[in-house]
Amino acid sequence: AVDPHQLVLAMKRSAEDSRLAGLGIIIDEIGDLGRQYPELGTQSRHYQTPVAFGGQRYSQVTPNIRHQWTVLIMFAQSPDDLKILQAEQNLPAEVYEIADYSAYEYACIIPALDYFETKQIAKFV
Repeated sequence: AVDPHQLVLAMKRSAEDSRLAGLGIIIDEIGDLGRQYPELGTQSRHYQTPVAFGGQRYSQVTPNIRHQWTVLIMFAQSPDDLKILQAEQNLPAEVYEIADYSAYEYACIIPALDYFETKQIAKFV
């Protein structure tokens, strides 16, 4: 596992060191890491470092990160998580139907572009 403190340092260095230009960070299962290192979600834009966060449930991603997102890709969610999403975001009504999505369907939402679309992932056999 990578030390989250080292990720923050790498983000800071990427703004100053051309060898790190284009650095991007993907963090799966953000959970407690987002609470311990909130700067992963709030400071990356200051260092021109895109960060993608993953979690099984919307509620697992901390509010400080949820309020910073620019693109949301979301699979089926529980009714409780959809209530949190609806309370926090002003999104098209069809977004909140995501609880009924199939296992291979997801929504892609980009509020700044007023973009919402559902898609299917190809099933691998």
